[in-house]
Amino acid sequence: VQEALNVELTSEVKRVELNLSHGHLDHINMGCAGQLYFNNVPGAIHIVGYESTRRALEKAFDGEDLWPVDLEHMGGLNKVITECHGGEEFQHPGYAVKTLRNWHPRGPTRDGDGGSLGFRYDVQTTEGGIYSVAYVSDMTFRYDNKGQSLPGSAQRINDFVRFVQGADVLVADTQYSEDDFVTMPFLKGFGHPSLEEVIDYATRAGVKLLLGTHHDTKQTDELLRKKEQFGREYGRSVGFQGDFGMARQGEKIVVPYQMAV
Repeated sequence: VQEALNVELTSEVKRVELNLSHGHLDHINMGCAGQLYFNNVPGAIHIVGYESTRRALEKAFDGEDLWPVDLEHMGGLNKVITECHGGEEFQHPGYAVKTLRNWHPRGPTRDGDGGSLGFRYDVQTTEGGIYSVAYVSDMTFRYDNKGQSLPGSAQRINDFVRFVQGADVLVADTQYSEDDFVTMPFLKGFGHPSLEEVIDYATRAGVKLLLGTHHDTKQTDELLRKKEQFGREYGRSVGFQGDFGMARQGEKIVVPYQMAV
């Protein structure tokens, strides 16, 4: 991420907005710290994230133990941080952003919803149409932090399907599989969905391209390619009309469907 930012964040870029799904360390420590400290973007980087974003950033960039510069002295960061609860809509020149509140448990030892945000971008094309891209990660629909059935799952699923309805591209958390939940039941409480259920919901929503993300750190490229093939076969078996693939570093999506690395 930082390599790409080093190339692209020049003074010619007029506005940069970094959308953070939530404040867990694997989402705020993505190689961006150097660019939050210094960049040439007029007005610096704007952050829009879940309601606990500022608190999480202040802990990570504490100026002492974790990072040598505190948040307030990050020169490349706009000090106005927009914290969301889900359901917000933002209008920008040429595109609109919507947010979705997800259920994401606090952890195995703490009950309750830590929460996360999904983002949907509806971009106006030069032909006058709309091209939609959604990013939803770190969400669970069926299980609480102890792996037990979570009340209200049908409503969460319906909310998700409506949010990603007709998306041209959906980048979604597919960290586990249903087999993983059977062989390692404790994973049910980690706050991530299965590959199969995400494909099921994308099928209902008429998503055109689904990219699986939030890969397990123990999964090699070979395992991910096997998981990708399984996802394609599963998608065909349930009538998914879109394309499916695993998200790859450096990947570019060429409108409408071609993927190029």
